[in-house]
Amino acid sequence: MKRRNPPKVPCKMEMDIDYISNLPEHITDKILSCLSLRDAVRTSILSKKWRNKWISLPHLIFENQSLLISSQDQTLIRNKLLNIVDHVLLLHSGPIQKFKLSHRDLQGVYDIDRWILFLSRGSVQEVILEIWKGHQYKLPASLYFCQKLIHLEISTVY
Repeated sequence: MKRRNPPKVPCKMEMDIDYISNLPEHITDKILSCLSLRDAVRTSILSKKWRNKWISLPHLIFENQSLLISSQDQTLIRNKLLNIVDHVLLLHSGPIQKFKLSHRDLQGVYDIDRWILFLSRGSVQEVILEIWKGHQYKLPASLYFCQKLIHLEISTVY
């Protein structure tokens, strides 16, 4: 009778190597840029080295599809959205080149005004606001202080 060799067990050194945390920075930046903002934030659980990699993303895109807030309560949806945007802007470090906001349940123009004021203090180059049908929005004066702004798009989505 022929004896089988037991399966090879990886040595401790092979098991301790964390390949994803040791990727070059330009590779991790490319990976994060291909993800939705929600998924980029979720990478913070991969390892200690990934915990804060998302906070320097230059493009902040808040859209219905990428946020996936599951609820029927419009007030709850709105509050979650406000908390998400506030949280991301609070933790963000580095320049924000693009800020896009498109969400059908956002009705508070004061929140948008506050975010634009925050962006005006940085070097934002592109601002895209998609306001849903039935909502009017008047641009705040702080928008005129965005010295590096080269693209402004405000549209109504039906």
